[in-house]
Amino acid sequence: MPIPGNLTLVTVTGTYVYTDGSPGVGTVSFSPTDGAWLKDVAAETTVVAKKVVVTLDGAGAFSVQLPATDDPDVSPSGTTYDVVETVGGVSRSYSIVLPMSDTTVALVERAPVAPSGSVSQLVVKVNGKLPNASGEVVLSASDLGAATATDLTNGLAGKAALSHTHSIAQVTGLQAALDGKAAAYVPQALTDAATLSVDASLGRHFRVTLGGNRTLAAPSSGVDGQMILLEVTQDGTGGRTLTAGTGVVLGDDVASLALSTGANRTDYVLLLFHAAKGKWSVLGVIHGYAL
Repeated sequence: MPIPGNLTLVTVTGTYVYTDGSPGVGTVSFSPTDGAWLKDVAAETTVVAKKVVVTLDGAGAFSVQLPATDDPDVSPSGTTYDVVETVGGVSRSYSIVLPMSDTTVALVERAPVAPSGSVSQLVVKVNGKLPNASGEVVLSASDLGAATATDLTNGLAGKAALSHTHSIAQVTGLQAALDGKAAAYVPQALTDAATLSVDASLGRHFRVTLGGNRTLAAPSSGVDGQMILLEVTQDGTGGRTLTAGTGVVLGDDVASLALSTGANRTDYVLLLFHAAKGKWSVLGVIHGYAL
């Protein structure tokens, strides 16, 4: 239903233009201060506070009718309106009164003069586009220089599909890398000598058959944290011994490199390299395999 007929309405008008003379684009809103509800006893009606938003027309103008703020037919009397102007991305707010004596009010007459710097500049123009009535600048993909579907199609032409395959030979260095990994697990034969020398860069598993009592030298070319396994087999005589050389460290649980004494018996020795100390720790000796 319309506003009760016994209430006095005041017409509020306004016009906005930019400094280049073009019409302003935006909105002006009016809200009863503190959300005041107006009680019209004579009309048995309560006028509920609601923000009234008007959009500027093509000439940058608006006109709206609002209840007077000092109408004796309503209570409370003496209310005000909170005004928010949002034009071209610029916003400001203030309060006004609309007395019954002013049947028509030009909003510019009630708006305060803002000192320099007191108005917040949000956005004026982006890529030649002005804000819409809500103060938003709506940009298209072309405004942002975004690629079109055609651009993407042309750009991907001749490129490999997202899901595709290659042979090993087509990937530079892959075969050598795979060979290196495979080699790391292939047992390497050690030369049996009074001092056993191990090049740790050749793999992780080394084999030797002892033909006499031997000393294990610290393996060379190790990397920090590397572990190697020595597979040590007695010859047909048996009883051969293995002693830890300089740089091969024994512990409380593994206090020696004592081997099985039986002919042709195989033991396994596990070592861990500490690069900062330049030493190999003996982690264990596992005895007595008849292979």
